[in-house]
Amino acid sequence: MSYILEALKQSEHARQQGKAPDLNSLPPLLAPPRQSARRPPAYLLLALGLSLAGAGLGWWRPWQSAEIAALAARAPHPEAPSPPPAPAGIARAAAPVEPAATPVAAARPPVPPASTPQAPLIRLDPPPAAPVPAQPLLSAPPAARPEPALPAPPERVLGFHELPAELRQSLPTLAVSGFSYADEPQLRMAVINGRILHQRDQVAPGVVVERIASDGVVLNYKGYRFRPR
Repeated sequence: MSYILEALKQSEHARQQGKAPDLNSLPPLLAPPRQSARRPPAYLLLALGLSLAGAGLGWWRPWQSAEIAALAARAPHPEAPSPPPAPAGIARAAAPVEPAATPVAAARPPVPPASTPQAPLIRLDPPPAAPVPAQPLLSAPPAARPEPALPAPPERVLGFHELPAELRQSLPTLAVSGFSYADEPQLRMAVINGRILHQRDQVAPGVVVERIASDGVVLNYKGYRFRPR
């Protein structure tokens, strides 16, 4: 048992150093036989050696190292960070100094234009407004005098001079030249102001032939029946 433990320790030490243990580095599995003891069969020694070699390979796992190396080779390499740009002040300082240009005469300050004397402002007062002529007060038209109330016309026929004075003054000129009486009213005629008129004909505005009788002509004016002159 101690031989197996010693072989495992050596394989672990070899795996840490990056190499697999070989059979020559393994410790002797069995102590040299005594003169009196018998040597173990050869197949037992071969089986034990194969077991130790398999244990060493399982512990070391060389195929995983190859896979890791292949993955690392395929992985993209990170780009190296570019150096930051130099500050503007340093860049300007590093630029070559140009030779100084020929001094230019200092420009004279612009001369302000001479102020033009302004004409004195003349204040023009607006012309006085023309006086509006006063309009004469129009006197109110005199109120129309109410016509005096005429008395009620009588039932009888009045003579021309029996009419009220206001009524006589408002009558137009009436001149009866003649008349003709007949039993039939449509045949009765009168000549007034040179016109032949029948009963109910209008002599003048407001004056109507009331009737034509055997004794004369009767006119009607504003309800008053009278005989013309």
